Amino acid sequence: MTQDIKEMVENIRAEVRWNIATQASTGTSVALDAAIKEAVGPEKRKEILTKIYAGSAPAVKQIIDALGLPTDNVEAAVRAVGCANIVMFGTEMQIDITEASPQKVAAKMTGCAFPLRMKEMGVKMDCLPVCTAYQKATYNAVNPKLKVNIGDKCINRGDAYCGEFVVEMQE
Repeated sequence: MTQDIKEMVENIRAEVRWNIATQASTGTSVALDAAIKEAVGPEKRKEILTKIYAGSAPAVKQIIDALGLPTDNVEAAVRAVGCANIVMFGTEMQIDITEASPQKVAAKMTGCAFPLRMKEMGVKMDCLPVCTAYQKATYNAVNPKLKVNIGDKCINRGDAYCGEFVVEMQE
């Protein structure tokens, strides 16, 4: 019986399995987010979720290390974090780098799985504070010398992109 199930799963193309898994995990995150908001209110929700998402930064670093991605300069680190985010959250994540050098990168998140899941599920929440905490903690975990500044644009607020973030190496 177990072998039959394993064979069923193996008969699903890896890309399809990955898309299903990332959509399910981002959907689960949105459902948990909504439940926390309902239970404790929007302000306490923001406090709880910023801690949870910031706390996931070491796991992102583990993915980057497991994949052997370079993070020795700002451009490499931004590309590595972007890759890890896509691995974790799916191909709906789209990061457009608008300026790149070894010391500074500017980018916009033009696609994000979380606002898409919120829309599909009829959930209305501001995800920017949580995402900001996650991004800052992630870049700090990747390299404590990286400083991140994130703008106030947010797809979930109706903007065309999120963040307009700038990552720089601090001496």
